[in-house]
Amino acid sequence: MPRRNKRKAKGAEPGTLGAGGGKGGPGENWGGEHMRQAPTPLIAVNPDRTLIAVAFGTEVRVYDTETGALATLASVCAFDAAAAAAREGGADAPDASRWHTDAIRALRFDSTGASMCTAGDDKLARVWRVEKADVTTPASAGVVPSPRTLTCVRCARLPKKACAAAFFSAADGAVAAFADKFGDVHGLPVTETQIKGEEEKTTFDEATYLLGHCCSIITDACAVSGETKRLLATADRDFKIRVARLPDTTSTILNPEIGVPEIQSFCHGHAAFVACVAAVPSTVCDAYVVSGGGDGAAKLWRCEDGEEAGSVTLAPPRPKKVEESPAAGDDDDDGDDQKGVSEKGKAHVVMASGEAPREAVDAPAVVAVAVAKNGDVYASVEERDGHVAKLRVETRRQGASASDASRLSLELVEWVDLRGAGVEGVPSSLHYDETSKELVGVCERKCVPRDGDDGATTEAAVFFALGPVDAADASFDRARCSRALAVAGMAEASTGVSLGDAMRKRSYDEQRREERKKQRNDFKSGGASLSNL
Repeated sequence: MPRRNKRKAKGAEPGTLGAGGGKGGPGENWGGEHMRQAPTPLIAVNPDRTLIAVAFGTEVRVYDTETGALATLASVCAFDAAAAAAREGGADAPDASRWHTDAIRALRFDSTGASMCTAGDDKLARVWRVEKADVTTPASAGVVPSPRTLTCVRCARLPKKACAAAFFSAADGAVAAFADKFGDVHGLPVTETQIKGEEEKTTFDEATYLLGHCCSIITDACAVSGETKRLLATADRDFKIRVARLPDTTSTILNPEIGVPEIQSFCHGHAAFVACVAAVPSTVCDAYVVSGGGDGAAKLWRCEDGEEAGSVTLAPPRPKKVEESPAAGDDDDDGDDQKGVSEKGKAHVVMASGEAPREAVDAPAVVAVAVAKNGDVYASVEERDGHVAKLRVETRRQGASASDASRLSLELVEWVDLRGAGVEGVPSSLHYDETSKELVGVCERKCVPRDGDDGATTEAAVFFALGPVDAADASFDRARCSRALAVAGMAEASTGVSLGDAMRKRSYDEQRREERKKQRNDFKSGGASLSNL
């Protein structure tokens, strides 16, 4: 399969790293740096809940629940080694303790807990190997086992900023998939890089192009396991979820001439951008996903044919308002013409791509979902501070075949108040831990700036909720874990826009449209003119 994006990630000179903030092609800046989404805290938990990872801004931390300490992050990648050597030589190179130099947008563990991945606005995609715990050191009196180590074994520079990631398995191994803001998905193997020669010691790994969304920003991704097939679901800004059927082997998947060409289905039904997507465990139903969107709805989908099996509206639409150009002579003091950010409560009129344009619904977005093995679904919604919605995948027609989507439904059970667990804001990332039967999540909270925080006034707040009072792992100090993972936000966190404002396409009248076209890079460089736009 030919590559749609011909530009490859180029290697860097020893000890250098692009900031990833420059202007580029479609989707590069999500509508411009003035529409840059504020960094949000992310959380990931490995399957046996021995490691909990949090990323916020440029920092990622991993907490070892068995030792009660932060895990060690290391690297065997050529680029990191070159950067370390450059620092020793006095060059201005990135500090290895900062594995990313811009906001991290993706953080995941694989289904086995053997690998973790991170990616972000610096265009770096990293795959981390989780080293095995030290079983030779007994946890006897006076002896504390060393914290776990995670080693970066792959580091690739993507053509565009990363916005989502997922692991999926094949018959002969696993692949880490990274989606970028151009709508492309790239893959990296999870095995360690094998350096073949001197010329490869300072370069990045090369990620393989797998599939594309035709210039639509991808918002989330998840792997879906069916009885007879492996699937990858990727959600995007244009109201849809693309379900791709994965080849059987990693050698086929990572072959740049093949990639992932087969489309299983498209899921159409959201009336705004799709913000998040999560697979429903096979213990509940075969090859289904749950999604949340900017239309305030959570939906259940059958991946086989993209049929909608259930829908719940968690937030009503906001009143509609159309943005107009300022009248001649107006000073436009509110700065909206420059910032591109609407007042809270204003709706954005959106036209979806495709043959049947329609007007988008503007509602508080469903920003995160987590699905338990018993079919319970937890969802967080913008403007619902300290709460999550509890839904359930229900069987409403007994005796129907497993392939019959009408036998299932998605029902709202209740709104759960998490303020007693210390949750102040909207949870930006959720995980249901099957080991402790707890909902683990993270949200952003205000804090007093600390030394070295560069003016940051927020931090990541990890919470544990809904678990049984007499938890078997009562020895696990949750408060200590939360303190260790209280990553300080970037100073610019308060200046970025919300997920909803960043993802909703704006509609302008003719005058504003012509003014904005003049600011396009291709127009400035003479590559386009108003007559042919």
